[in-house]
Amino acid sequence: MHLEQRDSCTLISLASSQTLGKGDLCGAPATTTGYRDPGYVHTSTLSQLIPGQKYCYRYGGDDEWSDTHRFLQPSRTYPFSVIAYGDEGQTTTDGTTIEQDMPYSRATADLTLALLEDDPTTQLVVHFGDISYARGYAADWDIFTHMNRDVLSRAPYAVSVGNHEADYPHSSSYQNGSESGGECGVPVQLQFPTPQPALNKPWYWFASGPLFIVMMSTEHDFRMGSEQYEYIKDTLTTKVDRTLTPWVIFTGHRPMYIDSTNNSTGNGDQTVAEELRQHVEPQLLDSGGRAVDLTLWGHHHSYQRMCSSFAGACIQRSDLLDGETVYHSPSYPIAVVVGTAGPLPSTNVQLSTPAYVEKVSFAHGVAHIKVFNESSLHWRFVRDSLNDTIDSFWLLR
Repeated sequence: MHLEQRDSCTLISLASSQTLGKGDLCGAPATTTGYRDPGYVHTSTLSQLIPGQKYCYRYGGDDEWSDTHRFLQPSRTYPFSVIAYGDEGQTTTDGTTIEQDMPYSRATADLTLALLEDDPTTQLVVHFGDISYARGYAADWDIFTHMNRDVLSRAPYAVSVGNHEADYPHSSSYQNGSESGGECGVPVQLQFPTPQPALNKPWYWFASGPLFIVMMSTEHDFRMGSEQYEYIKDTLTTKVDRTLTPWVIFTGHRPMYIDSTNNSTGNGDQTVAEELRQHVEPQLLDSGGRAVDLTLWGHHHSYQRMCSSFAGACIQRSDLLDGETVYHSPSYPIAVVVGTAGPLPSTNVQLSTPAYVEKVSFAHGVAHIKVFNESSLHWRFVRDSLNDTIDSFWLLR
């Protein structure tokens, strides 16, 4: 890879190459009708990048090189914005994709690119689970990456696994389902390297600008005493420095708070939410001296904003100030479900809305979070089709 720093000389960064075969996957259809040789994935680690510096790059070798792409290395300057969502999937322009239940995924890719282009403060994209919905059909990963190629080449793109990446019987999936179509987390970890502790341990943290972000896996054991539990505990209590990263965001795929009628044993929405509140939520109360600011979730294909909550109860509701929704120094995290990036809506909400829910929408869209300083954060939920804001709030410290 050639890495070109603006107004400087050309640098070269070597890449490593990896691939996968049927033996690396867990079962059908990933190992049967859905399999094709993926070729090689080439990974290059770029070190000593200067925050706030713009870079352009090409990839290739010998006499074959890609077009030139550009990105901005995130910096701790204000304002700093991030786009966040779960559950995107993929679709083709001519409707020939294997899956036909994700009609809004391309609109999400277009909106994300527009936000990156129109707002220069937007320097990061976070996608918490159910990335491509390939579900064992390797060609769908190609459709997804091609659909998002301009987004992926423009900004850091952090992902975590959902049930449609990780779950398969007898794999390390905590839920032990079959919704990955036999992928059991292998293709996503190959194509989207992260600073996770090891292969098949897809949980990690990173700092970007003034944000400290934790990406957990709800598909692997997170209960007290598990390796992931200890990792989350150590990360939040020892790695967060609020003087460097004043804002802490915690993400996972299956939600900790949700308005849903799914109470199924094992992996039902409410069943998993209760387990997350029992084992993970208490750890969110100490992240650099105070509670995590925001928790972001997907899985349920809806937009849901909660009040500041703990142990399944609403502790502090938002205020309305001069027409703006405001949370003033909440003692507990604000949970938001943004599983709205592609598939058809999940409309299975309860007849009586839980007390911790403040807003529900079935529109498709993404969250756009803008941090203005160490004490002021603004949230927007932006609808795909019209690029308009249908929910917003301020979090003030």
